[in-house]
Formats: sequence, C-alpha cells, structure tokens
Amino acid sequence: MTTPAHALGAVDIVLTPTSGGTVTKTNAFAYLPTVFTDNTITVGQTTAKAQHIVELRQAVDAMRAVAGLTGAPWTDPALAPGDTIRAIHILDLRTYLDDAATRLGYSTSPYTDPGLTSGFVIKRIHIEELRQRIRTIAG
Repeated sequence: MTTPAHALGAVDIVLTPTSGGTVTKTNAFAYLPTVFTDNTITVGQTTAKAQHIVELRQAVDAMRAVAGLTGAPWTDPALAPGDTIRAIHILDLRTYLDDAATRLGYSTSPYTDPGLTSGFVIKRIHIEELRQRIRTIAG
C-alpha cells in the first residue's frame, strides 16, 4: 500500500497486490493539521488573520473530500492574506465543518457565541474552537 507524502489534504490509498492490478481508493483519508499559523492565539496580542481562515478552510475541504463531498461553496472564496475576516467566514466554517464531521461519524456540539452575526468582532475563541474540532478529528 502506498500513500503520498504527508501534506494537508485528502489523499488516495493505492493497493498493489502481488498478483492482479492495482486498486485505488480516491480520497480515502485526509491529513489534517494539528498546528496552525500563530498556533497560540493570545488575547490582546494576536490579531485574527485571513491566513487563519484559509488554513481552516483547507482542512474542512479535505474532510469534505473524504466524506464524498465537493469543496465547500465559501461565501468569500478569494479570501487572501491581508484581507479582513468577517463573521460570515466563521459561520461558513462552522456549517461546513460540522456537516463533514457528522457525515464522517463525529459528533458536534454547540459553539461558544452561537449567535455570531454580521458586524460582530471575531474573537480568539471563534478560531480556537474550529481548530480544536479539527485537532480532535485528526487524532
């Protein structure tokens, strides 16, 4: 059996028996991050960044691929480093992460500040909760 080098994302497993042809299972599992940019977000010191959202999106899309889904239809798919992050970015991540996790057999729980809406300030807890769910699934 061979798998590609460890890199974030969904990966294929290729089985090569001693006789017969190879068998490939597309998107058999995903490498999910356990360490992120600015891994320790400190209240009053670390500014929430677009990079935090981009990394979380990559992990969620990898989980969705393993669950047999296409990439999430992100509200702001062109989000890039330096862009302002908004409540909708967190809400998208919550929705698509929980959907993929449930389809893969993982339980979900309510979020701190579930009433997050447009105009709210993005807090450390919003990013940390998403990261922790991904770390839990990554094992």
